[in-house]
This record gives sequence, C-alpha cells and structure tokens, in this order.
Amino acid sequence: MKAAPDEPVAGMGSPADPTVPPFFGLATAVFIVVSSMVGTGVLTTSGFTVYLTGSNQAMLILWVVGGLLAVCRALSIAEPALTSPLQA
Repeated sequence: MKAAPDEPVAGMGSPADPTVPPFFGLATAVFIVVSSMVGTGVLTTSGFTVYLTGSNQAMLILWVVGGLLAVCRALSIAEPALTSPLQA
C-alpha cells in the first residue's frame, strides 16, 4: 500500500513542516557542495581543454596530472595538521 502524496515519508518532514532528515548532517552538506563544484568544473572546462590541447588524450593526461598535484597539496597541508599537539 502506497502512502498518499501528502503523507510524510519515514524520516522526512511533511510538506507543511519541512525539516531536515536526521541523517542529513554537515558532512552530507559539504559533500553536496563539493560534488556540485567539481561536477560544474569538469563539465564547463573539458570542452575548452580539448579545444586548446587538440586531443582527448592530452585532456585526460592533464586531468591526471592535476589530480596528482591536488593530492600532493592536500597531503602537504594535512601533514603539519596531524603533527600538531593541538589536534583533536
């Protein structure tokens, strides 16, 4: 038996009382924002990258190099944070 369209789903707010589901926290909000920014960047810059490089393979190589640089930067930022005596 299906619920009527105006009945709230378990864990969700009703249309008259919109509330955030209990499983939707700060981490979920951060992941949504980050994924939308990454998705937007990939979709808007890939055409320009292919046009400027002239090939799909060059674009993919540049993405891999950029990803490796981003990981190196993230690790270099995380290392001092992990060695700090004030880490929590």
